[in-house]
Formats: sequence, C-alpha cells, structure tokens
Amino acid sequence: MDAERSGWPSTATTDEKPEEARAIILTDRRVTVEEIALQLGISQGTAYSLVHDILGFHKVAARRVGAQTSDRRA
Repeated sequence: MDAERSGWPSTATTDEKPEEARAIILTDRRVTVEEIALQLGISQGTAYSLVHDILGFHKVAARRVGAQTSDRRA
C-alpha cells in the first residue's frame, strides 16, 4: 500500500467517481465533460479520463448544422 502523502487528495480514482459519472451521463446524455467535472468536484482532465477511458463513453451523435438544409432547396 502507498504511504500517506501531503498535497491534493486523490479523490477521482475512488470507486464512487466512475459510478457517479455514469449516473450523470445516463440521466442526461447531452451532459458535457465540464458539467461532470463541476458536479463531481474534479478537474476536467480527470472527468474526461473517467468518461472516455474508464467508462468507455464516446460522442456518438453530432448536432446538425444549417448547411444540410440547403440540399432540400435544390
């Protein structure tokens, strides 16, 4: 086991954080990494790692842009 260290506590690697992040994502699929970080009290980099690396969530849908409507006019 690692010895106690001074400095910032390592809270993001606890078992609760990935499950809390998963619950947030499943509640609102359009939530951002920034919002997850704020809700969990962790950095955006750590939140990104939780979402993408640990939980395996990736962006699957992109917002449509106005350029697609121009095809209908033609």
